[in-house]
Amino acid sequence: HLSDEDRHPSRTMPGNGKASMKFRNKAFSGNIEKRGQVSKGREKPEKYPLGPYAIGFFLFVVVGSAIFQVIRVASQGAF
Repeated sequence: HLSDEDRHPSRTMPGNGKASMKFRNKAFSGNIEKRGQVSKGREKPEKYPLGPYAIGFFLFVVVGSAIFQVIRVASQGAF
């Protein structure tokens, strides 16, 4: 006994589990022979946890405080 999807494939909705599984199966069936050499599709660009402005501000604070520390120690004299 044929289901309504099998009798009328154009009526199947893309969100339907069976229809989407068939679509994915057709889309990726050629990858079986290419095992290990298949591209992953659209790769997301890497997101850095800190932006360039945050890194610049961090370096400004660290280098600036180091310079002020050297100036303070030099103005007090040795020991």
